[in-house]
Amino acid sequence: MARARLLAPLLAAAALLGAAPARASGGELVLAGAPLYSMVKWDQRHPSGGGVALEAAYGLNDWLWLRGVTFYTAQAASKDEANGLPAGAISVGGAFAGLRYAFDVLRVIPFVDGGIGAFFSGGAGHKGRADLGVEIGIGFDYLHSRRVSFGLVARYHAFLTNVQNIPVYLYAGPRFALRWD
Repeated sequence: MARARLLAPLLAAAALLGAAPARASGGELVLAGAPLYSMVKWDQRHPSGGGVALEAAYGLNDWLWLRGVTFYTAQAASKDEANGLPAGAISVGGAFAGLRYAFDVLRVIPFVDGGIGAFFSGGAGHKGRADLGVEIGIGFDYLHSRRVSFGLVARYHAFLTNVQNIPVYLYAGPRFALRWD
């Protein structure tokens, strides 16, 4: 019984010691794409939908990255008769720039993001408008090879032009990235 209890920690330690490190460094460029599930808090409706995000990140060192992302999603909103709002698609797009803190651990690279940018939204009874916003994100990449990684990302966004009643926007999805040193 005592041997069985020691076997699991020894196997885990051997796996960690035997795995190749990710070896991220300054000057690395990452281009990523992600199909997305999205949700927006919009007037009295909270529709969900889908879209896509494209991202570029440049490593300043092995843990700090400059990053930019652009995205577009469409959410199907139901009719809101009480407020006279028609059914239709609510489109949300945006461009954000910010920083990423990456925890470069073996072949899995967890990260947290933060940024500022602009939203463009409209539809389903609302005219198109532009808003300023902030984003906070988490995710990870698994290095399949030195050039290719797969992972997941989730980002929460807040619109800043209506501080009393901040609408929120969230997207999440799998990501695919190509890397260059």
